[in-house]
Amino acid sequence: MTDRFNRSVGVTLMVWDAAAVYLSFLIAFWLRFHTDWMVATFPPRGAVPSLQLYRWAFLAATIIALVAFRSTGMYAPRRREGRLDEAYSVLIACCLAALLSMAASFVYRGGTFSRPVFFMGWALSIVLDTLGRAHIRAAERGLRRAGWGEHRALIVGIGETAQNVRQRLEDHPGLGLRPIGFIRREHAYAPPNIGGLPVLGAESDIPTLRREYDVSHVFIAISQAEPGEVPRLVGLCQQEGLEFLFVSDLFESVSAPISIGRIDGLPVFTVNQRPIDGLARATKRMTDIVVSLTALVLFLPVLIAISVAVKLTSPGHVFYTQKRISRDGRVFHLRKFRTMTVGAEDRSGPVWATPGDARVTRLGRILRRTSLDELPQLWCVLWGRMSLVGPRPERPVFVEEFRRSVPRYEERHRVKCGITGWAQVNGLRGDTSVEERTRYDLYYVENWSLLFDLRIMIKTIVEMLFHKNAY
Repeated sequence: MTDRFNRSVGVTLMVWDAAAVYLSFLIAFWLRFHTDWMVATFPPRGAVPSLQLYRWAFLAATIIALVAFRSTGMYAPRRREGRLDEAYSVLIACCLAALLSMAASFVYRGGTFSRPVFFMGWALSIVLDTLGRAHIRAAERGLRRAGWGEHRALIVGIGETAQNVRQRLEDHPGLGLRPIGFIRREHAYAPPNIGGLPVLGAESDIPTLRREYDVSHVFIAISQAEPGEVPRLVGLCQQEGLEFLFVSDLFESVSAPISIGRIDGLPVFTVNQRPIDGLARATKRMTDIVVSLTALVLFLPVLIAISVAVKLTSPGHVFYTQKRISRDGRVFHLRKFRTMTVGAEDRSGPVWATPGDARVTRLGRILRRTSLDELPQLWCVLWGRMSLVGPRPERPVFVEEFRRSVPRYEERHRVKCGITGWAQVNGLRGDTSVEERTRYDLYYVENWSLLFDLRIMIKTIVEMLFHKNAY
């Protein structure tokens, strides 16, 4: 059932890919030779070519695209990627297909084809294919949540790491991996169930449980493994044809990329540190300057309109100034449009806003929902006190508190704070878990790239309209 579901999804994607690429080239042909603007701007050499000749070229390009898509793993089951990841994969696959098409055109001697047609065709195919795949993947996740194509999984271990695995799988049913029970160690005591999920047996019972419950995946989530225990479990999974995933608490606090190497045959794990320094920092700073300056010019009428609205709807200053902490613990003054009444913290002291907070003005509620209150921070970015993308800037009183209670919290200050960030676009804004936000911030710090920043900025535009934790 599961394999049939995966094959059905793969075939559906392949059919759509072929249709999207072929249709994109037909549209490109029509735009190039049958629209007045294109014909007038780029007059064709000689008569308008026959579509019949181009159809064979379009078919060849479609076949090449399918080969490129398959070679880049576009038809393999993808449980963990979002829409932007899918779009990036389509971009890479289409670029590869375009290069292969160019190589094939040097071999073909039967005639020449219009370069603008193929350029527009590949550009359109990226857009059409991304849109179609987004809908197909959304339908796939919905079907997986409903139980279609579901894989059943066992979790070896009963400790905190194992329970964390169970929680993650249950929180994301769209992955199609349903935990059915825990597996204890041999001759070890375990309660009959943990948090409502049963303990089904010991490690030696895995073959029996595989057949009884039709299990396909095993998560090995044990801490302080006994000598030879993990190799024995891996061998057992391989013997039974089970896909196993090793989860270790050793890496729970490490969010940087990890690679496996060898020293004279001895396997070693290496944490690849990628600090934002040197050329990377200069590149990020240049991006901040260009984007913030452009945004300030474009949003100038909005800034003026909001300033007037804030002044007219409530007494007090237009801007709210507050001390925040940025890179290396430096203090700076953050400015936002004022969204609360004057003296909002005189009685409560420094606290986060909560849903239905009475201190927030009527206009302020709208500004917070749309994140328009954040626009003045573009000045902080332009002057180098903040970045467009980075960890959330916190107040000194909160930083002192979190530094003592949250592991590795201080490491998020290795980079400048940002208007938006990886934690914010994943729904962690407002009064949400500081520990969870810190994990996302550290992941950003240790995996930074310009493409990562671009991905976050694109997701921010969506979050401005649909986020739930701003009040």
